[in-house]
Amino acid sequence: MQQTWDERYNTPDYIYGTEPNQFFKYFIDSHVPGTIFLPGEGEGRNAVYAAKNGWMVEALDQSRNARNKALALAEQHAVSIHYELGNILEPDFSRKTFDAVGLIFIHMTPGKRNKFYHEMIGLLNPGGYIVVEGFTKSQINNTSGGPKDIDMLFSRKDMEDLFRGMEVLELYEYRQFLEEGSLHTGKADTIRLIARKKE
Repeated sequence: MQQTWDERYNTPDYIYGTEPNQFFKYFIDSHVPGTIFLPGEGEGRNAVYAAKNGWMVEALDQSRNARNKALALAEQHAVSIHYELGNILEPDFSRKTFDAVGLIFIHMTPGKRNKFYHEMIGLLNPGGYIVVEGFTKSQINNTSGGPKDIDMLFSRKDMEDLFRGMEVLELYEYRQFLEEGSLHTGKADTIRLIARKKE
């Protein structure tokens, strides 16, 4: 998988664009800055936007090419982000906690997903937030990105089950026209969530 993503990111173009995901931007714009963890951050568009708005950013991805592009983007915007190389399924943050975790288009098989999302909730400080945007199962009929395995796409029940026990502040399905670089363009069926860890 690392080789696959390195090859995908091996282009001077930012394949998912340099502007933040719109739902992530909405979250950042409406919350007091703190510490945020962004696994699977890719080329850094969300990390850089968060850093520009006063957040202390920790990012993680397995692709060296993605990391290099993210650090170059951060330099262009005169901000600092901490970006580690590694497998997002094995984050080494046993002593770290965060005020927020951003999971933007992070898709995996249900077994891995359940464990991973549970671990991400565990990284939150009491009162911390998790912000998610992913593709719904209807996305299987679209050509604007996302996995072609329907089991890796989200239903509303998936979201309700994953974040049971948290205070769900927003949860809704959203049909939109994505304009996020060459690989996220066109009609898209997504689901959005913001949830808060109980204190």
